Amino acid sequence: MTIHPANSPTRTPTSFLGQLNDIPAAQWEYLIVFVKQQRNDWYEYWANGEKIDGLENKPIHIVLNVIGSMGWELVNITPEGDYYFKRPGS
Repeated sequence: MTIHPANSPTRTPTSFLGQLNDIPAAQWEYLIVFVKQQRNDWYEYWANGEKIDGLENKPIHIVLNVIGSMGWELVNITPEGDYYFKRPGS
C-alpha cells in the first residue's frame, strides 16, 4: 500500500480513505483498575471487578510499575479512581 503525501496530485480524499480500509485494525486488551481507599490510608486495588490480592496498601506508583511490567499502558485516569490500561491483544 502506498500513501501519497498530502500535496501529491495523485492523492484524493477517497483514494486515501480506501487505503485506510486496507490497514488491519489493531486488536487491544483493556484493563480497568479501581483504587479504593479504606480507612487509615489502606488501599485496595480491583482489576476488571476482581480484587487484586497481594497489593493491598501498596503505593500507587508500585502498583502502576507492576502493571506496566506486564505490558499494560496507562491511557486514562478518572477522578473517581479508575485507571484505564491497554495492551496489544493476542
